[in-house]
Amino acid sequence: MDAPSRAKPPPLSRLLLTTVAMAGIQVCYAAQINFGTSHLKSLGMPLPLVSLAWLAGPLSGLLMQPLVGFASDRCTSRLGRRRPFLLLGTIFTVLALLLFAFSRRLAHAFLAPPRAAHASLSLAVLAFFLLDFSVQAIQAPLRALVTDVAPRGMLARGNAAIGFFTGAGNLLGGLLAGASLSKALPVFPACDPAKPLELESCNDVVAVFTTSAVVLVITVAVCVVATKEVPLRKGARGPATAPGSEPGSVRAARRDGLWKAVVNVPRPFWQVFAVQLCTWCGYFTLFVYVNTWVGTNVFRGEVEGDPTTVEIDLFHRGVRFGGMANAVQAVVTLSYSALLPKLLEAFGVAPVYVFSQAVEAACLLSAPFIRGSPHQRAPSRALKAFAMLDIASFGIVWATTMGVPWTLIGTALESDPAYGKQLGLYTTLFNASQSFPQLVVALVAPLVLHYGANDVSMVMFLGGLIAVVGAFLVVTLHVGAGGRKGLPRIPSAGSQHTGV
Repeated sequence: MDAPSRAKPPPLSRLLLTTVAMAGIQVCYAAQINFGTSHLKSLGMPLPLVSLAWLAGPLSGLLMQPLVGFASDRCTSRLGRRRPFLLLGTIFTVLALLLFAFSRRLAHAFLAPPRAAHASLSLAVLAFFLLDFSVQAIQAPLRALVTDVAPRGMLARGNAAIGFFTGAGNLLGGLLAGASLSKALPVFPACDPAKPLELESCNDVVAVFTTSAVVLVITVAVCVVATKEVPLRKGARGPATAPGSEPGSVRAARRDGLWKAVVNVPRPFWQVFAVQLCTWCGYFTLFVYVNTWVGTNVFRGEVEGDPTTVEIDLFHRGVRFGGMANAVQAVVTLSYSALLPKLLEAFGVAPVYVFSQAVEAACLLSAPFIRGSPHQRAPSRALKAFAMLDIASFGIVWATTMGVPWTLIGTALESDPAYGKQLGLYTTLFNASQSFPQLVVALVAPLVLHYGANDVSMVMFLGGLIAVVGAFLVVTLHVGAGGRKGLPRIPSAGSQHTGV
């Protein structure tokens, strides 16, 4: 017997309990997206260097997912193959969340102020990297667990449930970031704007990251308790269901050669790959800098240099407003995802794809022009409305890029049964169209900020220009022309913050 027997197929309700852990994962990602850049900046990290901390995302996806997939395929624990990794990943993720949130307080508890400032930033960066790597140890086994326990007829529902909880987690994370939890929840100390140290150590970062850790623990616990795995016997080797670790793909690559497998991919695959590169270059500039953009450009706040208490307060108010806008974006994503199948049937793939690229370009190119006036006490209602609309509109882009590109590559790979035998290889290859742009933006952003007076809207503007190139490619390469309408059976392996 080479593989573990499949456990009794779970009912739909049990499958929902298995996939609920994805909501906890996305709440953690939302906390990182909403507060990662702004908190590192408030700890004294120069803005041009902040993007380098975000290298953790693509690096963790490229390194951790294959390793965790390989290890979990061969795990012989009594708990099963996947659940031990869910538990271990959750422990390290909780440690990373708390270390990031309390880094300044910990440093000042053991070191004098001059050394404490450097130590707090070092701890936060360490926690930032640990968070990305540890979350991968949860996310990859969770997707594999769904494949393990769901019968083939329910796999589509399982993937749909993952998509739903991804959106629900993004929504909850945005709401947590948008609310002033440090004031709303009595368990967190009140902040005194007259004391910058206290402001930074007891602000909403502590509240949101601690709450996110609690949500993650609860959702993963529900998943682990509700899901029954059949342990892999020692000496046996389970089927590689984790993304990117399929032995069939490896054998095919060894037999035919990786280069031959790559060059023989149908042309539509590379067309969509090129557009996806442009889409993710633009999208990565948004979720790295969006809340900092709102805090500095829209609300005209600041935490660098020697800011006044008013500027500090404006900055944090802007960050919270950005979190609320991200919550609205999640609602737009869920709503547009529901409309997307009908839009594809009515207009076809290419027009819907071009529209998404145009929306992305418009949102990013307008960022430098959505700006508050110097010395304002608060942005006007009209300015906040424009900022809200700009961020929320990205829900259209996110819903489209998680569906349409995968529709097109699914169609391309179905053109020849030989491609289906190497599906894991091609899926991993296509995921590079999402991870590579993150590397590019992380390395290019410091140069843009250096020559752009540390204005993050300049990075977003560059992302908008690249999105224009993406729209141009859809038209000139005839991407999706003559393609099948509708959504694919092959879901995206991505999430809102992913290096995979």
